Amino acid sequence: MKYAQVISNVIKVDVEIVDRNMNRIAGTGIFSDQVGAINEGSVYGFVN
Repeated sequence: MKYAQVISNVIKVDVEIVDRNMNRIAGTGIFSDQVGAINEGSVYGFVN
């Protein structure tokens, strides 16, 4: 969670961090209460 908060503070946007299985492992702002959720239907599934 510390990395997400640092990134968010630097770039001034809400940040989410997901693992390779699309599970949200950290988040700030609107994503903070969704940690542990599966991020289905997201564009991140296409980024390698």
